[in-house]
Amino acid sequence: MTDERKRYDFSESKYFFCTPHYGMDEWQLQKNMESFVLHRFEDSEFYIMSGYDYNLRSLYGNYMKLPPENKRVTHDYNRYYWK
Repeated sequence: MTDERKRYDFSESKYFFCTPHYGMDEWQLQKNMESFVLHRFEDSEFYIMSGYDYNLRSLYGNYMKLPPENKRVTHDYNRYYWK
């Protein structure tokens, strides 16, 4: 996949690609990453891409509704160890 990402100049591309966890669904419109908005999450505010809704809907559908318990899966791709 690394060679594929290097094939096109980012500044002239219509799309960008984040990580390969969801396959082609992660090709997103570059215009959605060109500006950021301040968004509140719990007790803090963070800058997030302005096209967050489009991005999340393309990956998860209605991401504001929890799936049934038996369909919930973790998205933690890291392993942590206590030393």
